[in-house]
Amino acid sequence: MKYDNIIEGKFISRLNRFVAYVCVDGVQEKVHVKNTGRLKELLVGGATVYLQKHDDPKRSTALSLIAVKKVGQIVNIDSQAPNKAMHEWLAACMQITGGSAAAGGSAGGSTAPGPTAPCPVAFAGNATPAAILRPGEKITAIRPEYTYKGSRFDFLIETDQRKILMEVKGVTLEENGTALFPDAPTDRGVRHIMELCGSKEDGYSPVIAFVIQMDGVRQFSPNAKTHGAFADALVSAHEQGVRIIALDCEVTVDSIVIRDFVDVALEQA
Repeated sequence: MKYDNIIEGKFISRLNRFVAYVCVDGVQEKVHVKNTGRLKELLVGGATVYLQKHDDPKRSTALSLIAVKKVGQIVNIDSQAPNKAMHEWLAACMQITGGSAAAGGSAGGSTAPGPTAPCPVAFAGNATPAAILRPGEKITAIRPEYTYKGSRFDFLIETDQRKILMEVKGVTLEENGTALFPDAPTDRGVRHIMELCGSKEDGYSPVIAFVIQMDGVRQFSPNAKTHGAFADALVSAHEQGVRIIALDCEVTVDSIVIRDFVDVALEQA
């Protein structure tokens, strides 16, 4: 996915989960933080940040903080980016496997506009459909924000063989080459894992996809130090047959594209 109107600034401080102060061309600006997570290792005073400028006069802030430079590496922090990048990747997978390109949609509506629609993104690395599809399996429809038993999941991926129920988690925390999730306790995340486990009884093939909003990591692990219950639930889900994948991203100041799979180490970090 691409951003437009990107400018650079220096991080000053965070007022609350939604607002921060940033210096842009010597002027202090109040900006919207597009991630309510803690981000303590990223949002430090003096850090180089990247902001999207908005022309909407109805907005309370004209700038949104979308990325941070950490030790020379750009980390995307936009909490909406993982789902958008995943949708683009799934659409590319759809064409690679012989289906139609996917477009936007909502729960219950098909997202296949036709066989001549262009592939929206080229693969940035080795993240091919093989990890989530069976040999010869074709994606026939992608349904974002799919409702299952009263809960909303990020994607229902329909193929010519089955229905894949996918939940996407964005990852911005990295320690010593290991990407970690969550960076704060998430009871909602635990509930989603339990519901995905139960979906197998209704014939779904559940997948949890961790989209790491940076590149260069060696592996992904659940962050048991922050939320042991989430780590335990993830291990249990794996044992019950839920597919767990992690993908890193090629990130620039104005783009994020899924790049490659990374190893998943479920021993609690």
